[in-house]
Amino acid sequence: MRARVNVGNEEHYVGVISISTTTATINISSDPQQAVFNVGETKTFDVTKDNLADISVKLNLINTETNRASLTIKAVEGAQAPSYQAPIETGEGKKGAGEEAETGAGNYFLLIVAGLIALIIIVLIVVLVKAVRKK
Repeated sequence: MRARVNVGNEEHYVGVISISTTTATINISSDPQQAVFNVGETKTFDVTKDNLADISVKLNLINTETNRASLTIKAVEGAQAPSYQAPIETGEGKKGAGEEAETGAGNYFLLIVAGLIALIIIVLIVVLVKAVRKK
């Protein structure tokens, strides 16, 4: 799950990397940064490297049944210095920020879609077999 945030003329993405019962790891990319959030916590990020906050992210809640996080994401117009700025390291054996943001909670959505498609195929096969037997 990723959201796009425009800061100036640049697109940045906010994505959930992992979720536990009380925390979520959030990734800010094109200027890769990651932070661990507790429920209710807000952090700001500097993505333009001017020592001013550009993006504000709040972790509203975590639904452990669906493995989804609710975030409030806002573009901030240089109000204060960022509360969190820690670039992630990328290297051999590690995924880049954009790749990691695509994983996590989004995988459950893909599993549900695949399951529904499989169910539809099974129903169609049953209907076709019954139709052939009636002839």
